[in-house]
Amino acid sequence: PVSPLLQGCNGLAVSADGRQLYLGSQAGAERCLVKVDLDGAPPGTRPQDAWGALQGGDPRRAEVLFRHLSQEPSPPAGVWFGLGSTLHARGAHAEAATHFERAAADPAFVRDGSYNAACAHARGGQLDAAFRCLEAALRAGVDERHPWQADDDLAALRDDPRWAALVQRHGQSG
Repeated sequence: PVSPLLQGCNGLAVSADGRQLYLGSQAGAERCLVKVDLDGAPPGTRPQDAWGALQGGDPRRAEVLFRHLSQEPSPPAGVWFGLGSTLHARGAHAEAATHFERAAADPAFVRDGSYNAACAHARGGQLDAAFRCLEAALRAGVDERHPWQADDDLAALRDDPRWAALVQRHGQSG
């Protein structure tokens, strides 16, 4: 069976990014173009929908929703942080770090965004970037009450001489 949407369709195109499908038809002088979003996020998606999917154990759905929200004009920092979180969890560390750093540009996310960017950079083997972000996080308030020195995400940094200097400057964690 053919979908009613496709009946009478005499043109089909997919956007360059693969996120939209365009169906066109022409009957005499009348033309019709239908755009179908393929990203799976319903209209009206809110950041809390994406966070709910992530906290509800559906990181794939959360990623789809955060990606959709990131396409909006001026998405809030929490969207970038959430997208970074979903990507980091599935091992896409370089892309996750980019989004965490975007979140860190907002004063409300500078500490957590920088810290998570450091973790993602370290997991991805980008040690210079990891140290730069960790230093920013420590300056922004990650301190001895946060067990940053024991974080497995930062393990790649511990054998680097810069690690000892950070520990000396920022104290021992508990």
